[in-house]
Amino acid sequence: MDFSQFLGWLAGVGGATVAASWILGQFEWYKKLVEKVKKWIFFGVSVTFGVSAYAGITYIPASTLSAITPYFLIVSGIFILVFINDAYAKLNSVEKSLKLMSMKKK
Repeated sequence: MDFSQFLGWLAGVGGATVAASWILGQFEWYKKLVEKVKKWIFFGVSVTFGVSAYAGITYIPASTLSAITPYFLIVSGIFILVFINDAYAKLNSVEKSLKLMSMKKK
């Protein structure tokens, strides 16, 4: 997926809401808000992402989008690897816990 395709995903159905959900979920202050306030913030962030991505596709020249793509691929590759590492660490921790539990039963 290149940068232009990413913007298309973000502007399309669901992309902006998926991104907004994940990003807002990283913040403790957001998690502590009243549900109605969370809904409006989520709506605002989703709309901002979707409209900004559409504006990017519409108004950024194709040559600029092509020039940005290698940097986007580097950042997205690192992003993926960081979260794969995170998932591995969590699974490794669960595995150790399960081993300890099974050793206690014996």
